[in-house]
Amino acid sequence: MTEAHPLVGSVRTIEIHSAAHQVAAQILGLIRDGVVKAGDSLPSEIELASAFGVGRSTIREAKGALLARGFLESRGKRGTFVASPTVESLDVEMLAHLLSDEAIHDIHEARQIVEVGAARLAAARARPEDLNDLDHITGSMERALHDDETFWPLTVEFHRRLVRASHNRALISLSRVISRLVMAHQMPVYRSVADKGEALAEHRALLEVLRTADPERAGNAMARHLDESDRRRLGASDPRGEAPGRASSGGGWGRAT
Repeated sequence: MTEAHPLVGSVRTIEIHSAAHQVAAQILGLIRDGVVKAGDSLPSEIELASAFGVGRSTIREAKGALLARGFLESRGKRGTFVASPTVESLDVEMLAHLLSDEAIHDIHEARQIVEVGAARLAAARARPEDLNDLDHITGSMERALHDDETFWPLTVEFHRRLVRASHNRALISLSRVISRLVMAHQMPVYRSVADKGEALAEHRALLEVLRTADPERAGNAMARHLDESDRRRLGASDPRGEAPGRASSGGGWGRAT
């Protein structure tokens, strides 16, 4: 008797409503949780249909959606396989588990690693055109102080361009993923708790520190900026206006990104 494929043993049967979406969501969750990994083959459509309790047309629709988004890849007669992750396939749905309250601290820590390190490198490696780009963004931020729809995406772009100034391709790729996560899920929060003038001043200060070409100073400035943003977020969520004790070590991004 052949051993059951791990995916077949891990799925739940599907309700009729939005069946293809539920199938795709379960498969995506299994990829995210490591039940099936990049390079693993999927069971046949017949096996999947039986495991999920749906028809083969539903399986084809779900697979088509995941193929289109880059989570799966077809290898012709060999079948369908889990694709290797790329910046494009690591979309916000794949990273949605990071948005739980329990994981906000992890996001902050990840940002401290990526952006603080990138700031140090950028202080040493930034070219004149990199600094000009950042200067241009802060100018655009000033002109957009009365326009939330324009202002807050510019703050995200500032951080992305700062990481680009590190000229480290791995950090740049990670920054793209983080930027997409913020734009999709956190931007509405900024508009309700943020002071745009204060955010502009902080981003201008970061740029001025980069101009000193002092890596240690730039890294420390970014770390303080991220920690202060987190303290504000936590303070805004506390009815007394006081950040919980954990604020000093992290959470989310808060008022200024």
